[in-house]
Amino acid sequence: MYRSLCSKLGATVAFGLCLAAAPASAAGLLGERYAALGYDYTFVESAAYDDGDGLTLVYNQPLCDTVDIGGSYTHVGYGDADGRDEVGDFSDQRFQLLVTAYEMPQLDRVWVRFGAGVGMVEHGDDDETNFCWSALIGSEYTLGEKTVLHPYLGWSDVLDDSETTTFHYGLQCVFAATEKVGVNLRLEGDHHYNVTLSVGVLARF
Repeated sequence: MYRSLCSKLGATVAFGLCLAAAPASAAGLLGERYAALGYDYTFVESAAYDDGDGLTLVYNQPLCDTVDIGGSYTHVGYGDADGRDEVGDFSDQRFQLLVTAYEMPQLDRVWVRFGAGVGMVEHGDDDETNFCWSALIGSEYTLGEKTVLHPYLGWSDVLDDSETTTFHYGLQCVFAATEKVGVNLRLEGDHHYNVTLSVGVLARF
């Protein structure tokens, strides 16, 4: 099931990145100041851990006509699966500064985002704090004045955490409930066949 869902999600993202973006509207997020908070639930393709949950906090601030800056904080925790007490609980926290570039020549609504910061991985009684980074490419599509879609592909890693670089693909969808507040949904998969569903709120100001 997870592998089928990941394959379909990856195909949807790749298809979305290849389409010509619709004209920008008031629903767009590029060049906007906003904050978003989401609750994340991760379906884990692992016999060692139960499904995990956590939160994501994002802030975005325009710097100039083609660059936004901001930051993000994510936390996710997993419990050991039944009968696997020797594995120990696992959690991952990351704080990153973000830079997003957009409206590049010939790539009107394509954006690229780079992040760098600190990642803390706790596994049982052990914890490591190291440099972390991320790189994403996506595009922005708007549907009328109330809906914006962001399909994206990306890579992330925490150095020296004994894990290889993770490849992500996902789709973010924001529905504007009012002029300033919207419902923020995100569906993301990775090459480990984990799937994350995030539900939250996004506020412009």
